[in-house]
Amino acid sequence: MLKKIVLAFFLYLSFASFSAVSAGYACNVYCGWVPSGCNTGLSCYAAYGYVCRSPSCPLETDCTCNKTCNSTCASNAGCASGYCDPTTHKCRSSTCPLETDCTCSKPCNSTCYSNAGCASNYCLISANKCRNLSCSGETDCTCKPPNCTNITGPAVVLNGDSVDYSSTFVNPPTTPAPGNGTVSSTTFVIYGPSPNGCATKVLNQTDSRGAGTYTYNWTASTNGTYTAYCGAKSSLDVECMGSCASSYPAPTPWTCTGPKATLNITVTDPQPWFKIKNSSLYKSGGTDFIMAATVKKFTDADADDDTNRNIIIGESGVATTDQTYTLGPSYNPADISAHKWKNESYTITQTLIGSFLDYIKARKKYETITGLGANIKSDKVNLINGPLDIVNSDLNGSPNSFVLVVSGDVNINENLNTGATPKSVAIISTGTITFKDQVTQAGGIFIGKNMTIEARTPTDDNGIKIKGNLISENAITNNRTRTDNTRPSLFIVLDPKMYIDTLPYLSVSKYDWRQLQ
Repeated sequence: MLKKIVLAFFLYLSFASFSAVSAGYACNVYCGWVPSGCNTGLSCYAAYGYVCRSPSCPLETDCTCNKTCNSTCASNAGCASGYCDPTTHKCRSSTCPLETDCTCSKPCNSTCYSNAGCASNYCLISANKCRNLSCSGETDCTCKPPNCTNITGPAVVLNGDSVDYSSTFVNPPTTPAPGNGTVSSTTFVIYGPSPNGCATKVLNQTDSRGAGTYTYNWTASTNGTYTAYCGAKSSLDVECMGSCASSYPAPTPWTCTGPKATLNITVTDPQPWFKIKNSSLYKSGGTDFIMAATVKKFTDADADDDTNRNIIIGESGVATTDQTYTLGPSYNPADISAHKWKNESYTITQTLIGSFLDYIKARKKYETITGLGANIKSDKVNLINGPLDIVNSDLNGSPNSFVLVVSGDVNINENLNTGATPKSVAIISTGTITFKDQVTQAGGIFIGKNMTIEARTPTDDNGIKIKGNLISENAITNNRTRTDNTRPSLFIVLDPKMYIDTLPYLSVSKYDWRQLQ
């Protein structure tokens, strides 16, 4: 029993520490068996060879606790971070012990020694920089997506037509390995019609293939406004897409920078159009309409018309305009005529109506009349004050050829001067000649400062046919549209006999006076 007590006492003495009460031994200096041998704040530790140490961190041979990052340490208590890396014996962060600055989750391109040191959770060891694992060559840690560009194809499509669109897909920028990869799949999408926006895809084609230019076919089936987008995904699963990209599953793709990565498309029915036979054409304001791929005659029984998809048929002349002729759609354009003769940006400089009336009064035989029918003369120009409403019975008793000049507006209220042998009639208005919506045929040379063709709304089963000619100082307002726009809404057949019969009164004589000595 005595031996056990002596042994226990010996063990107690072996591991006991003795606090110094006065100045004496410094840190890590041998303190022997003297309890007060160490400096203030230190204790003598027998377990470490009877040396003076700090009670807060007795393993630290410099007696310093809470040391700064990357200081030499022997225990966790010796570090302000609370962690001493057992491999390097340096004060570090327990979350990222390899980082010598004890900072974890550092921003892109910061110096690093482990994945834990980076916010991106990837340290490119070859450069000791925080990077994006998907594209470690990018110093801004942003993976550059591939791109799609140059969507080409018709912006206006006829309902029912099949059309082609193409787009070019481009690899991401080249950077150090592993870089941004290459195009691995391509997408072409058409959304619509409005206002469905991104909710409805009428075409959605994705293909596993690389960079290049590819073609897509689409058949339009519903009128409205659509938007086409192209998109590309790289081998690193980085994708670019159009503004409807939010409808795609994560990860959210970038917007393709293009240019021309989107295209607005309008699907429509064929538009109203006009046709002229055996004549030249001058059109103020130009012409821009969409014609059906296959056209029909004005009526199936019309002997003057044919099914040629031209604006001028028969003995066609030159088509001129002060702007342009655009006869779409762009993927299947129509021609002006079989000869394709046209002169755009051409301007007529001489006005007609006002000067011609003055000329009649100065140079022509004329008579002012108060009524039509038998009051109309054939051997002179007939002048009458307007406005004037004309119906077919107003021509009863009139000569077979005459020129009528109206000071004011003229309304043609019903079919006028029709039949196999119409009279040679020229009606000139200083104002507006209006063909009312019930008029489907009229014979004569109609000349006015303005010309309006009315229509029933919203559409009309019948077009209007003029046998003679229409001449307007300003652009003709043709409101006539048909339920079947494969047929022309306005059909003008030039009648040269009417010009010959009325020539003495429609022509202008010029005189060249010379004095003979």
